[in-house]
Amino acid sequence: MPARLRLPIALVLCLTLAGGIGLVAAASLALALLALGAGLAIALVLLVLALAYPRRHFADRLAAAVAAEPDPVELFSIVAAEAGAELNVPAVSFVRFEPAGFGTVVGAWHAQGTPAAVPGLTVELDASTIAGQIYANGRPAPGGAPIRIGNKPWGVLVGESAAVDQLVSVADAAAGVIAYADASARLSLLGTRDPLTNLLDHRVFHEQLRAEVRRARRHNRALSLVLVNLDGFRRLNEEHGRLSGDRILGEAAHRLAGSVRQGEIVSRIGADHFAWILPETEGLNGWIGAERARRSISSTPFPGIGIVTASAGVIDLEDVDDADELLALAGLALLRAKATGGDATFRYSDDLLRTADAPRDERGLEHLRALARELDAGT
Repeated sequence: MPARLRLPIALVLCLTLAGGIGLVAAASLALALLALGAGLAIALVLLVLALAYPRRHFADRLAAAVAAEPDPVELFSIVAAEAGAELNVPAVSFVRFEPAGFGTVVGAWHAQGTPAAVPGLTVELDASTIAGQIYANGRPAPGGAPIRIGNKPWGVLVGESAAVDQLVSVADAAAGVIAYADASARLSLLGTRDPLTNLLDHRVFHEQLRAEVRRARRHNRALSLVLVNLDGFRRLNEEHGRLSGDRILGEAAHRLAGSVRQGEIVSRIGADHFAWILPETEGLNGWIGAERARRSISSTPFPGIGIVTASAGVIDLEDVDDADELLALAGLALLRAKATGGDATFRYSDDLLRTADAPRDERGLEHLRALARELDAGT
């Protein structure tokens, strides 16, 4: 075969056969036919293979991720990990545009030791952020590409060290799976709110707790859990009647929800029991948040009732192995707070169990309460 014909024949063979037998097989056959003296043709055929096959492979990996039926919250981060592998960058995140005008990181992945956004983080949609730049004009920007669902802007794929054309390609390929994960997450919350308090119910709480524990383990991030119980609620219910008891629960839930940050989850899990999941929060900060919430309940009299106090138990993921143990030991911390007379917040520790019969260390509590008041003053 004349040398001048080898290059066009190689390309024609590779691209024509790809549709019928697959790109890998087509490239192999083209190379076999040009085995001798076709160095340039081989290089170009392999270039076509390198450019075309990864995109198909990425789509296959996304399809496999959906087929595994993970929790919708977890699926966002799985897709982020696949996007990171496809883009060959150290960190990737998906930011969803919220109706209130800010962004929320719904999925993220980063290589070990790489600082990165984490799920639940709030992102300002202004010129200081990649998401904000894309939110303003809807066009790709260095380090980010828009994601559109149903011809409407949904959010942004952020991968700061990736080429813009690669980001656009990956964002387009991932849009369908992102739409599925987003719709699934929203549908899972419909009809799952407690009608009395409008908080998420116990079923959603348990699902979200397991999902957040898995996510924290995968990304090696902090996670805290707070359990809150109203003190003397049975007595209040008996003294003031069930309708007043319902109003107490509704008002307590409202005050507790007012302490919750974006990305955190608060639920009613029993008659007068509430649970609060705090991603990206280690134990001491979890205690401070719980103490702030507890004081928000007791600081102002309830209409027609008076002062109602609450107790809380706190634990972080560092102390436990799984979601069930996290919940059980938070419950033990709550029981310890109740056993000392209530109106207190206890953080779980091995020492807490060993000193279950010891008097309460009021000096230590007052020190931490002072710290919480200082943080309140700064916010």
